[in-house]
Amino acid sequence: MKLHYHQAIFDLLTQTPIDSTRYLQAIAEYEEMYRPSKQPTPPEWKTWTTFDLYQREPQISEPNIQLLDAFETRSGVTLPASMREWYSLDIGLPMLYVDDSWWATSLSKLGSSDWPGDTNHKQLLALNILPFISEQQSDDCCIRLDQGDDPPVYWLHESRKSSASELLDVSLIENSPRFSDFVFCYLWDWLVSYQSIYGFSIHTIPSVPVLRYKPEYRLSLDHISHQFKEIAQQLFGKKRFYNQSQRFSIWSDTFSDKSYDGSGGGEFYADSPEALCDLIQYLWGNNPPLHKMSGLNSESSQIIENLTIKLT
Repeated sequence: MKLHYHQAIFDLLTQTPIDSTRYLQAIAEYEEMYRPSKQPTPPEWKTWTTFDLYQREPQISEPNIQLLDAFETRSGVTLPASMREWYSLDIGLPMLYVDDSWWATSLSKLGSSDWPGDTNHKQLLALNILPFISEQQSDDCCIRLDQGDDPPVYWLHESRKSSASELLDVSLIENSPRFSDFVFCYLWDWLVSYQSIYGFSIHTIPSVPVLRYKPEYRLSLDHISHQFKEIAQQLFGKKRFYNQSQRFSIWSDTFSDKSYDGSGGGEFYADSPEALCDLIQYLWGNNPPLHKMSGLNSESSQIIENLTIKLT
């Protein structure tokens, strides 16, 4: 069975084994930390670990099909083909729970409120707006049901008289040109981060001068393209690059051919200490923004510290 919209991300998830040991260990540590308050992790977080993803063929879930059909019948709408294809897969919804900073709406709750959302989604549905996932520190992500088979994904900003009363205003800000792009980049970002042992992030705050990204640290897209392939799919205004041993995603403002506002940075990963040092050297030469790098772990932080000593 060949998928029409999501074959690329399905191949990425199934082409090499994904060891869930570290993931389950992190959940166990989280549960131990919050055991006194009796707050177990949601069972959805672990569901993907029950699937044997390696060399798996796409498998349609009949229960999922029934839930999607029920939603369409109940709501009088038709889901876009791309969304329906992803949610029809047995691994579709479970894979959207891999990042605990996000919460996907369960199929049984599509078109209605689900944790942690507290809005009346039925009012949004009447406007052809369907929220499907929430980011803990931000807003819901949604699609419009009247924008084709693979519609854009938007940040949803809404205002109400109270948390669940009359809807006053809605604004949508596009964060991905297609639903299939959203799924691909969301899972690519997670998989790269999860499987990488070495890495660092650079985060900036343009409004705070000391935390701005200086012009001399900006990168050349042409220079990057000599050694890295670019991911075609788009999400959150970031560009994603990879080669055999290095992968990174950077905000578009990081490039030298964009208007400068002090923002920039991203997440950078490598398969070995040597590959991480080579990545830093290739991107920034002998003037890397080491003081802005936050190591993925103690090993990565030590690499950055050693480079700092070497270059000063």
